[in-house]
Amino acid sequence: MAQSSLLCANLALRLLGSRHVLTALSDTSAEGLACNANIDDCKRTLLRMYPWNFAIKRARKEFVELTVGALSPAGSATVVTVSGAADHLLTAGDYVFFYTSGGGVTGLDGALEVTADDGVTQFRVDLLYTDIVGDAAALGTTCWRSNASQWKYLLTPPSSLIRILDVTDGNGRSVDYALEAGGIATNETEVVVKYIYDVSDYTLMDAMFYQCLAHYLAYNLCDHITASDAKKNELHAYLYGTEGRKGILPSSRFSDATEDPPAEIEANEWVGARFGADVTNL
Repeated sequence: MAQSSLLCANLALRLLGSRHVLTALSDTSAEGLACNANIDDCKRTLLRMYPWNFAIKRARKEFVELTVGALSPAGSATVVTVSGAADHLLTAGDYVFFYTSGGGVTGLDGALEVTADDGVTQFRVDLLYTDIVGDAAALGTTCWRSNASQWKYLLTPPSSLIRILDVTDGNGRSVDYALEAGGIATNETEVVVKYIYDVSDYTLMDAMFYQCLAHYLAYNLCDHITASDAKKNELHAYLYGTEGRKGILPSSRFSDATEDPPAEIEANEWVGARFGADVTNL
């Protein structure tokens, strides 16, 4: 079955009883403008609803360490010069965590707010230069993007991220994390992120998901194009089901779930107590 954003939009219009056929999503008709304005939002909403297998990706993310080349005064803030980086990628409002491996520097360790971006190799932090004691550059000071919280690192999320499913360390063990300040806050220097991404290639979509998207788009356009409560109720029933009849959305989720491999249960004290096993011998 051919699948594309244009064909999906036309299917949604047919479900609404419209005879208008789009030749491109840039169509300036009322139907074209409505489809173009809503199809991406509908797609991302459906992708976020469930961990669809076709939309799962994994990415390895690690913190970016910046070597502090020099510190200098700048009025009510401190200018930090970094070396060995094409761009520090920090903007005002970010936080950076400073660490001095050689010790002997006071007033600098910890997370500080970035007050200004002074170019690719310089930024300012909310700290008086006179409050720093010791030569940070000579003592091997480094810094990295952080957050004003208990988390030490703020890692850049994968591109086209819709929803995070799991974050693990290099050995596949789940680690603590939080989504904060546009990043993944964690105490790990490197993680593997399992996530749902914003699928732009419609040919990769599961056929049932594709049908769900067309119906969900039609449902969202119903008031604008038909102003029919009966049609909207009909689309809602087809999507979510009614008493005694399963909708296409839960059916799609069930079909997707049955393709997942069986989950392995690791032995631990709770499992052993539950099944009467001695986990110390496992």
